Amino acid sequence: MLGIAGIELLPPLPAFLAFAAAGLALNIVPGTDMTFVIATAAGSGRRNGIVAALGIGAGTLVHVCAAVLGLSAILAA
Repeated sequence: MLGIAGIELLPPLPAFLAFAAAGLALNIVPGTDMTFVIATAAGSGRRNGIVAALGIGAGTLVHVCAAVLGLSAILAA
């Protein structure tokens, strides 16, 4: 797909599409974070539910940025 000096930077297209589909499926299926947001909104009101959702989103953004920078591999080692 995409290469520089003979080195492939991306996996083959079928593997990439399978990964993208799996990632999309995992994001669509509600999990514990959705349960937390619903419980917070139901118990404490809409404003606190929105704050909980924004907090989860911010935490996810930090995690993704760390993974992009390779920190996940360093922490796993």
